[in-house]
Amino acid sequence: MNKRILVISTFFEKKYQYQEVQIADTLHRMGFDTTVITSNRSPFGKKKRVENTEKPYKIIRLKKLIRITNTLCPVGNFKEMLKGINPDIVFLIHPGHGIPYFMMKYLPVQSKVISIFGDLWDNFSLGLQNRIVKKLIKNRWYRKVFNKSDFIVANTNETFDIFKSYKFYKNNIENKLLRSSLGYDSNLFFFNSALRNKYRVKYNISSENLVLITITRIVSYKPILEWIKPIMKAMKENKNLIYTIAGFSDSDYSSMVKDNILSSYVADQFILIDLVESLEMNALFNYADFGVWFGATISIQQSMGTGLPTIIPKNRTLDHLVTKDKNGMFFTSETDLCNKLVNLKKIENRKQIYKYNQKFSYQTIIKKMLLKLNDI
Repeated sequence: MNKRILVISTFFEKKYQYQEVQIADTLHRMGFDTTVITSNRSPFGKKKRVENTEKPYKIIRLKKLIRITNTLCPVGNFKEMLKGINPDIVFLIHPGHGIPYFMMKYLPVQSKVISIFGDLWDNFSLGLQNRIVKKLIKNRWYRKVFNKSDFIVANTNETFDIFKSYKFYKNNIENKLLRSSLGYDSNLFFFNSALRNKYRVKYNISSENLVLITITRIVSYKPILEWIKPIMKAMKENKNLIYTIAGFSDSDYSSMVKDNILSSYVADQFILIDLVESLEMNALFNYADFGVWFGATISIQQSMGTGLPTIIPKNRTLDHLVTKDKNGMFFTSETDLCNKLVNLKKIENRKQIYKYNQKFSYQTIIKKMLLKLNDI
């Protein structure tokens, strides 16, 4: 297999294992000649720079950039660069962040283009500046990306609905839109019973304990304390529940959340852990019995890669992930979540869930995309 594939993403940070990183890693392992074009900037701060990432494929980091919030505009002419790469297939990851859109006009005519979006309705209501930029600039960008792409990938049902609502896509939307999902890297996230046993011993988990887990960055825009209220209430009624939260840092907000939890401590039912990388995340997902999540995050799919049953809110952002009686359950309110946790029982068919959830591995997702490309 010698197809040349180019992944263009505004941000590319190895340690966070976001969609663009996992797609590039998976494409390389599948045998494709993979190249990444990205920036040397971090989405988590205007002054932050990303270190050179050691990968078995080529990463080109653009440094001459104009930044407006999380939109980066590259400065220069990139015709010769793209001509040298001469990709057969191009993945544009979140074109609205800038670099994929601006690089698109330099792509060779013969290159097949797959554009991936994860837009949510909430994104359009965050801040006056974002709304103005979208109305005056990014709607035009999206139209051009849509016309250039062989097809568009929508990461959620909500993203799918957003694209179907655009009038200028209406005539060609059904053939050009693929509802897919965020996924997980099956090399990093997998079920391992020995690892599960090792970590349950490490954290002194008894056979009666039922471990809930949430792994997410503890940052100020996430109302962590509000989210976990029904869990804390359930723990007071069900003493066998253990709740692990991983994602703490040295920020003021993170420290405040930790202090608040510790001051409301429910016996020894909390395990609080700092932000961890993939190896430790996989081990923690293995040792847990259920993952509990409150909003869209890549950690959900990563946990599902270990066969961990998933408890998530019922909404159009997440409703494609859980199948009743297969791999988890939905909750509809704080009261509903609390009631479910109070009466929660261990699920014994972890290996079956692990096999079922393999449809969310990036290898499966990419094969689905390439199959659609061949059908066009």
